[in-house]
This record gives sequence, C-alpha cells and structure tokens, in this order.
Amino acid sequence: MIVDEMVNRRLCLQGPLWDLAFEFLATLDGESEEGRFALQGDDVYAMVESYDTRIPKIALPEAHRVYTDIQVLLSGRERIDWWPTPGLTIAKPYDSGKDIAFYERPEAPATGVVLVPGRFAVFFPADAHMPGLQAGSGPERVKKAVIKIRRPHGEG
Repeated sequence: MIVDEMVNRRLCLQGPLWDLAFEFLATLDGESEEGRFALQGDDVYAMVESYDTRIPKIALPEAHRVYTDIQVLLSGRERIDWWPTPGLTIAKPYDSGKDIAFYERPEAPATGVVLVPGRFAVFFPADAHMPGLQAGSGPERVKKAVIKIRRPHGEG
C-alpha cells in the first residue's frame, strides 16, 4: 500500500502506465461524469462513482489478483482499512470475472487511511483493503475515482 498526496506521486510511482493514470486523474473533480473509462483497453481503466460511506461492521476486506488499484476521492472523505493478505481467512472465494476475493475481518487492528481530495492510495494484490468506510460520525456522500492497472502477464 502507498498513501500520499497527489503532488508527490512522481516520488514513488513512475512509468508510462502510472503517468497515464495520473494524467487522467488530474482531469477529474467533484463534477466529473460517472462511469467506466478505458485509458488503455483493459490494461488501464478508470471507474468514477458516487456512494454513501458505511460503517465497518457491514463491510469485508477485499483484494485483487490481476489489477492494482489507485483510489482517489473527488469529493467528500472516506476511510479505508488495510491489512496484508497473508494469514487472512477467505470469506468469499476469488471471482476471476470480477478480480476480487473477500476476507473475514481479522482480529488484528487495521491500518486506517482517510482519503480526501488531493490524496491517493495504491493497493497492490497483496493488500487487503476495506474501502467506503465512514471517516466521521455518520455516512457521507463521496465521489471517487478508482484506476485499475493490470499487472504484467507472468507476475504473481
């Protein structure tokens, strides 16, 4: 997992796919159109959506095998909890069509990250993450962009 401010992204994430992703993110704001946007076919794509944050007890940690996530809030604030996947118990087996597996919430405390506009989080396949959580005392409407970057074939 990487968490940083958008202005610092070149310090840790360089290369053509990262550049493509962050150039697209720089065009977005709280008024951006929602939907799925192909940036480089299925190798790099973005999803922009709005939703209400939720309480942690109704959520499960998730992880992906094929794609790395870049998550950015365009409006509102959201907490994302993180755990390393080794040692976690599967709650819902991996679905290759959706590139997602869900895990039981571990006993170990999570590392919590609060996203706000201008900050990003990157979740790699070994990162179980539970997004969409309330960052304050109640639900909040957020707009979020998630960029999916396919891992090179043969990795993993």
